[in-house]
Amino acid sequence: FFRNDVRNLIDSVSLGFIATPAQLNAVIAANGIDPAFRPALGRLLFFYKNLSNIYTQGVEFDTELVLPKGFTFGGAYTYLDARDKNTDLYLLSRSRHQGFVKFGYNSAFYGFRTNLRGSFYSSWTVSRTAAGVETTAPAFQIWDLYAAKSLPKRLEIYGAVDNLFDNQDPNSGLTQANGITPLPLNRAEIGRSLRIGLRWSFGKDK
Repeated sequence: FFRNDVRNLIDSVSLGFIATPAQLNAVIAANGIDPAFRPALGRLLFFYKNLSNIYTQGVEFDTELVLPKGFTFGGAYTYLDARDKNTDLYLLSRSRHQGFVKFGYNSAFYGFRTNLRGSFYSSWTVSRTAAGVETTAPAFQIWDLYAAKSLPKRLEIYGAVDNLFDNQDPNSGLTQANGITPLPLNRAEIGRSLRIGLRWSFGKDK
């Protein structure tokens, strides 16, 4: 269990992907930013906001089990309640629920190891206007697969598939009525990716 009470938290706030001067002017006016502020266009815009009195509290646990014949199972879960004490609003860019599960196998005899890991994130509030209109990013899950095989002369070949099931954020590329893309990149927007490599270890055996 944990509880943190914080004074004067400096928090990063996403204002979305700003592509045109009109979009920038609308964001500046809506958030009370100095009109002299003129960042480069064509990228996500963030600014820092001071929150005078907040708290974060919740519970987290994790476990790892060693199973017969080289198999393992592990997992973790975190529940988070994070609020501004002055407004009772939930803090931005924080999932209330998140965790992972991991299945592994390791064979010293065959020099082979592999694991499958799934990470889970509940929906979270990306941005909130002064009028209380919220932009929410959807919940998503990512599964990653990794495998490695030892070779002679301290070599090891390995490969991985990140985002194995090609999970896609349904809001990718969508815009609000003012044309601003509100959501920051997360791993569910990148799609499936493949990696392969060769690792060499050197040094004396213990």
